[in-house]
Amino acid sequence: MGRELEAADLGGESDEQVWARWEQLISELTQQHPQGRLLIISHGGFIVQVLRGLQMEREEFLNNTSLTVLKRSNDKWELELYNCQAHLAAL
Repeated sequence: MGRELEAADLGGESDEQVWARWEQLISELTQQHPQGRLLIISHGGFIVQVLRGLQMEREEFLNNTSLTVLKRSNDKWELELYNCQAHLAAL
């Protein structure tokens, strides 16, 4: 069943489609807010695909409710924080 599931077309986006969606999103947001800070909240699967596209993929699994921070400076992306759950320590 595992191989059949992997081969099945479940109607999800391809990696290329996810990357194209990221490029469109970030282009629109940076045009609308050229000097502003942006907070984008997303599903971990999307974040992992974006990091893969930026060649910043990590081995560590991205946990639910974790914080990942990307900083863009002079059209270059930097991964400042990955998979941080420090905000949950007090719970």
